[in-house]
Amino acid sequence: MSKKACGLRLCCRPAYLTRWAWRWWRPLHMSKRTSQRKHATGKLLTSEQSSRAWNFAEVMTQAAAVFGSKEEGVRWLVEPALALEGRRPVDLLSTSAGDDLIKDLLTRLEYGVYA
Repeated sequence: MSKKACGLRLCCRPAYLTRWAWRWWRPLHMSKRTSQRKHATGKLLTSEQSSRAWNFAEVMTQAAAVFGSKEEGVRWLVEPALALEGRRPVDLLSTSAGDDLIKDLLTRLEYGVYA
């Protein structure tokens, strides 16, 4: 399903991001102030911002599923990970390569493949 077909541009209004991910601006490449300004004017996110929000939501959903709850998934994202040489997963989400690395790591953890 394409991002446009699922209505991502409609559901990813800055107000949604403000309620759901107010402290996660860095992976979205958007300042908190930019989000507040877009919300105040009722503007949608750009295609690039929507794509980043979509990828971020996929990682959050996968982390919550792997660790059993949203809270545990968030905790994993902000703690340094041994498999990432001590880097925090959330810090790697600002690039598409980092997105792929985190998704791959979560899939390996889900299936018990640690190496």
